[in-house]
Amino acid sequence: MTALEYLGKPVQMLGLSPLQEVLVGVFGLLLIVTVAAWAVHRLSALSTLFYSTLFGLLILFSLFPGVLAATFEGQPGQTAAYLRFDFLFALFLVLAYAFVTREYEHHRTFSQLVRSQALSLAQPVLESQSKVPQGMTRVLILITARNEESTIGDVLAALPTRSGTLEFKTLVVDDGSSDATALIAKEAGAVTVSHGSSLGIGAPLTTGLLAALQLNGRYLIHMDADGQHNPDDLMHILAPLMEGRADMIIGSRFKDLRPSHLSKTRTIGIHAYTRLVNYLTGYSLTDTTSGYWGIRADRIHDVLFHAERNYAVEMMLRAAHNGVRIEEVPVVQLPRSGGHSQFHSVSLFLLYHPRALAQIISAYTRPNPQFPGLPRKTTASRPTPQSEGGAEARLLDPRVQGNVRSHPVDK
Repeated sequence: MTALEYLGKPVQMLGLSPLQEVLVGVFGLLLIVTVAAWAVHRLSALSTLFYSTLFGLLILFSLFPGVLAATFEGQPGQTAAYLRFDFLFALFLVLAYAFVTREYEHHRTFSQLVRSQALSLAQPVLESQSKVPQGMTRVLILITARNEESTIGDVLAALPTRSGTLEFKTLVVDDGSSDATALIAKEAGAVTVSHGSSLGIGAPLTTGLLAALQLNGRYLIHMDADGQHNPDDLMHILAPLMEGRADMIIGSRFKDLRPSHLSKTRTIGIHAYTRLVNYLTGYSLTDTTSGYWGIRADRIHDVLFHAERNYAVEMMLRAAHNGVRIEEVPVVQLPRSGGHSQFHSVSLFLLYHPRALAQIISAYTRPNPQFPGLPRKTTASRPTPQSEGGAEARLLDPRVQGNVRSHPVDK
């Protein structure tokens, strides 16, 4: 018995018609070619997953045409009808995939244009603010905002500006607001970068991180513009970074307590994605989707992501892939003082889940992003507690934290 006959014997045992055997052979061959193309890096992993699923389904339909019996029952030429359905189904999925891919590429191109224009217009300001005063250590506070005119003024007024040898520089990225968010930020003295159109939740953060790389900060703290992040917690996030204990610090809403104003549904979702990220990365975190976090500026390159809508899952996965040391500190999340959450509509809430899946696929199938104009990564050594102790360490004393406004604790 030849090898071909041996491999074909299981198919023959199924009692297939000659036409079914041809279909199984053709789709099986296409499946093998797909995997082979992926193996020699001529097909992306996402395309491989799509076409493998497609050809697998077609093999299943060819082996068990009874799955479609209700559709073709009683019709003459039933086998020919199965054949036409298989190819029409394949054509539909291929065209759908091509359409979705094309739309994605168009959106990515549009996003690059919007980001490039925003950074280009802000370049004179970024250059003028890039010099750090002698003897000072710059801490960048990055705020991304869209239509937050009712809250951003109070948020900016509550932030510190200088404390001992620490200089705090605030950077606001306005994601195409239709209100006065950008104007209020500029009047408050923040370095402001404005998108001409709204791109999503993740895109302005990417713009902010790229802009931050030009401002020569040693540390970066990200917080929201809606007033939910307590400025009193800023130094709690900064302290472990200054002491060299970690490369990134997440302000966890769940480390010591659960925010009372978060819905049960949203809380369950946060815990579910946190467990998933922990499983995939080996981290032991309690709140991977927190928007209140800090990072050493020389590790920004290692957490950049492709996602432009929701970003937290991909950012954590890329951090793990690049060896970023992450710790958590407890923070108090206050009720929103204005505006609405990104999950204010059912559609946005439902879209979060497929977008999270896309982030996971992206993290495992696409290399670290290389954005146009991305500054070259520096090779600054990690500090030790001894090398960054002394004067800076003493600034962690609450008595010298600057003009940080107090907020009532949310219980």
